[in-house]
Amino acid sequence: MEKVHLNIKFSNNDLEDYKKELYGKLVNSPYFELLLSEGFTKEEIYKNISKFYDYINDLKFIKKIKTYKDCVDNDKYDRLVLRKNGDLIERDFVPLEPYKKHLDYLSKFIVKDFSSELYDASLKKVRAGTKNLIKEKINSDKWIYLCGALRSGRTYAIASLINDKYIKTCNTIAFINCPKRFKELLDLYFNDKVYFNEVFDSYANADYLVLDDFGSEYKNEVFRDNILIPLLKSRILNNKITSFTSDFTLKSIKELYSFSKSGSDIMFRQFIALLENKIDQEIITSKVSIY
Repeated sequence: MEKVHLNIKFSNNDLEDYKKELYGKLVNSPYFELLLSEGFTKEEIYKNISKFYDYINDLKFIKKIKTYKDCVDNDKYDRLVLRKNGDLIERDFVPLEPYKKHLDYLSKFIVKDFSSELYDASLKKVRAGTKNLIKEKINSDKWIYLCGALRSGRTYAIASLINDKYIKTCNTIAFINCPKRFKELLDLYFNDKVYFNEVFDSYANADYLVLDDFGSEYKNEVFRDNILIPLLKSRILNNKITSFTSDFTLKSIKELYSFSKSGSDIMFRQFIALLENKIDQEIITSKVSIY
C-alpha cells in the first residue's frame, strides 16, 4: 500500500496571525493583568504566547486541586511556572502545595506502618467518648493505651491524633507495627548488633512512638528483657510521647509477658512498673468491630 505523505506548510503570515489571535484572546482575559503583575512585559507575552497559554491553562486546571487526594485522582503533582533567563522565558515545574505538604508529612516518619487511607484521619470523626479521653491524656504526662477489638478504630484514633496535633509539634515519628518491627529487632539483636543499635535508637529517640498492635508480637524473655524493657525505660527517662493500640487489656499484657510460674521474676516486675508508671488507664475503643 502506497504511503500518503502530507506536506502541509504554514506561512510565516499564518503563524503570525495565529499568535495575534491568541494574544488578543489573552489580552481580553482576566489573566493578562496577572501576567503583567508577575513582571512579564507585553512584548515578552506576545513573543512567547504559546508558553503563556500553557501557563494559563495550567493555572485553570490546578484550581480544582485542593488536597493530596485531588493530586492522585487527577495525576497532577506539580504546576508550570515561567521564569526569565535574560531574554528567554523558560518553563519550570514546582510541586503543588497539597503535594508538598504531603511530602513534608511523610518526611516526619521514621517508620509509618499505617495505610494511606489514614493520611486524612481526623479526631473530628472519632467517637466522642474515646476522643475526650484521648484529649485528657494529651494534657498529662501519661501514655495513651487504646484497647479494643480488631477494626474498632484504635489505629484510626492514633493516626488522627498524629494528624491533628503531633505532625505539627514533632520532628520525628515512629508508627510501628509491633509484630513486624519487633521481630526485625529481635533478628537484628542476634545477627547484626550495629544495625540493631541504629534501629533501636531511632525508636527510642523518636519524638513520638506508636506501638500499634502491641501484644501480638512474638514474646520471650530475651525480647522482653533486652529490647522492650530498655525501649520503654529510655522513653520514660527522656520524657518521650508514647502511645499503644492493642487487642489486649493491660491485665492480659501482664499475663502474656510473665514467663515465671512463681511470679518472682525481677525483670517481669520491672516491666510492670514501667507500664504502671506511665499508663494509668486503658481507653476502650469498642469490644466489637465497628467497620
